[in-house]
Amino acid sequence: MSAITKNSIVDEYFAWLKGSTFVHKVNDSTTRVSLPFLDRNNDYTEIYIVKKTENEFFLTDDGAIYNELEFSGFNFTKDRLKILDSILLTHGIARDVDNALFVSADADTLYFKKHMLAQCMVKVSDMFILSNPRAKSLFAEDIAEFFDTNEVRYVPNHSIIGKSKLPSIFDFVIPGSKSKNVPARLIKGYSKLDNDKARLLLFSWKDTEGVRAENTELLVYINDIGQNIRQSAISSLQEYSITSIAWQDRQNSLPRLLA
Repeated sequence: MSAITKNSIVDEYFAWLKGSTFVHKVNDSTTRVSLPFLDRNNDYTEIYIVKKTENEFFLTDDGAIYNELEFSGFNFTKDRLKILDSILLTHGIARDVDNALFVSADADTLYFKKHMLAQCMVKVSDMFILSNPRAKSLFAEDIAEFFDTNEVRYVPNHSIIGKSKLPSIFDFVIPGSKSKNVPARLIKGYSKLDNDKARLLLFSWKDTEGVRAENTELLVYINDIGQNIRQSAISSLQEYSITSIAWQDRQNSLPRLLA
């Protein structure tokens, strides 16, 4: 991926998305769309769009994400199903009896719903980290536990509709205070941050500019336990004054959270 700069990030994002998206017509009513949002295996996210009528569409992953996790030995326990249901609810996605993730759309909401389904699929695929015996929860839950332990007040799963009319979901928001000149703090957490995830985050940050509160900062927690953080992704975030915090250094971020 080329270096990300401050020049036309939204235009560059859509150009990258367009150039990296592949469409295959399966039959007269079904189209397969391969999107450059990578799952845990670094494979493209594939969505099937079924045209029911001129104004009715059915979008599904055809069970690929859930079944791939099970095939890899991932066990959907009762607690893990609760996590799965929470992810689906946040993204407005449903799961059928065959464990396919799906959503219905009309002509006006088709691209909005496709975006939400793709993001949901990547999030569900990331649940594989729970198969590690030492992993008790998803990284967002670790962040929530850190906030709770230190009495940080927050609201989870904060969604903002940007200029593109696409939703950007942040893991948490900590309200600011105008009287105290304290900025609102949006929080994102990544168990693993790569360049493509950094690109998507930068798009979300730029796309919500002018929609979110003017005095807002973005803090990104990155899990560095047992792994190296990709420096090129960190540098890209720094271009936009986005603060990256290694998980091992999380205690140092408390003064900003409690302000």
